[in-house]
Amino acid sequence: MPEDEDSAATKATVKHLVTEVRARILQLARNDPSLLRKIFNDFDLKGSDCLTIDEVTNLIAKLKIAVERKYIYPFFKVIDTNNSGTIEYEEFEAYILDK
Repeated sequence: MPEDEDSAATKATVKHLVTEVRARILQLARNDPSLLRKIFNDFDLKGSDCLTIDEVTNLIAKLKIAVERKYIYPFFKVIDTNNSGTIEYEEFEAYILDK
């Protein structure tokens, strides 16, 4: 039986994933916000100026964060604040800089 996206365990795992991804990307950027665009573009494999769920899955893997695949979509939804089904740079930047 799959866990409900609203379960306490899912929420706790997604919260941890949000914190971990933010910390590792800031580490990659050497805490320099001007490098965020380059990092975003590096993970935007299709060059579409937005990140798909597959590109976010790849980002998490490249950051060497071990997480079950079932938590990636709930994590994705946290960052996709406009519910477009992709993560635009503005959403990515706001997420990383905790705006």
